[in-house]
Amino acid sequence: METLQVLAKAARDSFFSAKPNAGAAQTMFYVIIFILAMVGLGYGIYYAVEASRKPPIMSPDNVALAQGIRQEALKADTQLVGDKSLYNDLIKNLAVGERYLVNLCPLTASLGGYIGTGETGVFYSEFYLQNALRAGIRSFILPISVYADDNKRPPNWPMSGNPAVVARDSQGKIISLNGVSVKQFCIDLMRYNVQNPTQSSEPILLFILEEKGYVPDKVMDEKNYAGLLSKLARDLDVIPSSSRLTTIGGYGSAVGSQNEANILTQIPLSELQSKIIIITDFDTTIGLKPTYSGLGQTLNTYTNFTLKPVIAENAGLSAGSGARSIKLVDISGSKVNWTDQARTVIHAATNDYNLAVPTVDNVSGALKRGIQIIPVPFYTTAAISDIKPIWDLWKGYSWRLKEPEARYLKPDPVVPAKPSAKMNARVDANLQPGQMGV
Repeated sequence: METLQVLAKAARDSFFSAKPNAGAAQTMFYVIIFILAMVGLGYGIYYAVEASRKPPIMSPDNVALAQGIRQEALKADTQLVGDKSLYNDLIKNLAVGERYLVNLCPLTASLGGYIGTGETGVFYSEFYLQNALRAGIRSFILPISVYADDNKRPPNWPMSGNPAVVARDSQGKIISLNGVSVKQFCIDLMRYNVQNPTQSSEPILLFILEEKGYVPDKVMDEKNYAGLLSKLARDLDVIPSSSRLTTIGGYGSAVGSQNEANILTQIPLSELQSKIIIITDFDTTIGLKPTYSGLGQTLNTYTNFTLKPVIAENAGLSAGSGARSIKLVDISGSKVNWTDQARTVIHAATNDYNLAVPTVDNVSGALKRGIQIIPVPFYTTAAISDIKPIWDLWKGYSWRLKEPEARYLKPDPVVPAKPSAKMNARVDANLQPGQMGV
């Protein structure tokens, strides 16, 4: 209180006195300087705290520079060339009754579009897809995040609130210098598929998967979850309907995850040529609620399979048909007979961290048990030697055949046997049973 009184007296003597007081004026000068210094300090602290919460804005030039550096470093990866054909060669090793999608194991990339290592990695979907498709990779996982950050904006990032594919560390921190949209990835996928003419007519699997914890909660935030499903549908709409698997002949619609079993075990591989097959673990049924009809198209309209997780309660039960996901580490040493479980079901293995490189033994072991999808982080390691031994398991093809004992074999159609003539009650072929001729 005394300090305020001194300041008030100094102000009065400085500005309202007929005869200015030099000492009071000097006191007020120091007070004003002190106030300005405190305001400046406060602003500096606030700015530093805010800056620490958000990654620095990367200019297009900086991202392009990082892309160029990684592109140069990855030149050695061009030795990965998938030059062998499913339809001209590999399919001949399957019996006619085995030529179905469920019996194929695609070479799968775990973070589509990313070419980074550590905290200097970037997305560069054009360069990535040119090399990935040339290498025989035709199965891509796109983990979907949503962030609320106006600091992230085009051209380096999808807009805040929109579905984005980003790289995160094992704690969930975004470590990529940019991100990519599903729309841009699909545009580049269609553009560069012709880069590998040997395999360009083979199916492509596209996994649209939740980045757990980084999308709206489907229970607590259902409206925004439904909105995200619609945004994903709009992104996928850049794929021409002729390139998507939309119908399967006499079985009807191929979308909405309603015909999974028939796609896997009844539709010959020859009818899947040049088709993009979309698989998700989003709960697409939420977007079908009448409440959200005003949002337009929803992901369910584009989805061929919905992955359902394998949990302790259903691990050893009859698998039935469809698509399931399982942690890669849970396969090795498991007492579950995965060979039987995967006979009519497509299984996708997952890692807790999508940039972790699985061991060759884990990949090989899962393949031998009939697991079809084992994701690998291609183009994200410092040396090609970290990845090539896994790539070599496919021997230049985009697909591996399941082990013979794990394959599904479609039963031959049952043809009714011709009845014995002795069982014919007719006396004459021209007479009805019991009728006599005169």
